[in-house]
Amino acid sequence: MKLDVIPRVLDEHPEHDLPCGGGLAAWEQGGHVYVCGDGLRMAPAVRQVLLGLHRDRTGEDGAAWPAELEERGRYQQEVFA
Repeated sequence: MKLDVIPRVLDEHPEHDLPCGGGLAAWEQGGHVYVCGDGLRMAPAVRQVLLGLHRDRTGEDGAAWPAELEERGRYQQEVFA
């Protein structure tokens, strides 16, 4: 599996249920994001795609958004270098 799969799927399917289930509808209903894996490339790429989705939906740059999600326990990472 290529490391770009998760960010690419998120980017290509922002309005649809994702292969992992739920999609943005689940997110908007209080869902959580758990990122597990490569902390060097995959985790930052997932974060950038999520920021892009946030920017597209709200018009805000969302730079502080991931920290807010982490504080609320809705965005968690378990990554390795």
